[in-house]
Amino acid sequence: MNFKSVIILGIGLFTGYAYNEYSQINKQVEVYGSRDLQSDLKKEIDRVNTILNETEKKHIKKENVPKPKPPNPDIGCKCNGTGELVQPDGNKLKCQCSRDGGVCKCKPKEEPPLQLIPPQNIQVNP
Repeated sequence: MNFKSVIILGIGLFTGYAYNEYSQINKQVEVYGSRDLQSDLKKEIDRVNTILNETEKKHIKKENVPKPKPPNPDIGCKCNGTGELVQPDGNKLKCQCSRDGGVCKCKPKEEPPLQLIPPQNIQVNP
């Protein structure tokens, strides 16, 4: 066999395989086209939920489980009483406490007083 025969054989095999795949598309369209995907999905979800419920009943004990605390509606004051938050790029946003036309009830944080340290005499020996 020479190189030309090998190339023709390869093209023939590829064409035969491609035609075989193409001819099977009609069967796949008939099989999958007639399916009701919505009902199949609902059945699968019900099956998974049943498995999860059975596993939960078998392995997870629910005795004396404390209820979680309700979320705290008080939002921490981050705007220091100004009603605006300043981002590092200088952009200003309304603080959570003053959104929807509300008045900012945040109290300015008291900063600790500055402690003045007297300058120290530093001597350098040459």
